[in-house]
Amino acid sequence: MIYIFIFTLLLYFLYDQFVARRKHYPPGPIPFPLVGNLVQLGDMDTWNKKFERWGKENGGVTTVWLPVPTVMVTDLDLMKEAFTGHKGSEGP
Repeated sequence: MIYIFIFTLLLYFLYDQFVARRKHYPPGPIPFPLVGNLVQLGDMDTWNKKFERWGKENGGVTTVWLPVPTVMVTDLDLMKEAFTGHKGSEGP
């Protein structure tokens, strides 16, 4: 009986960590349990190329789990819009 309870808790934890939480973030590569996308990054010398590729695949904004979610903006126009505000927005 205790094994079923522990197995159910494990399944809920995995679902919560890697399905339910991903809905609230921009798209990105599927993370591995506990380590996120660190395994997929590989060598530190190629990280910038991986981030650039993931950004192009997802429209310039992607979520990378390192192992916490990190939203990366790789498109220059989107970066400018994010840091200067939205077009037509009024400030104080």
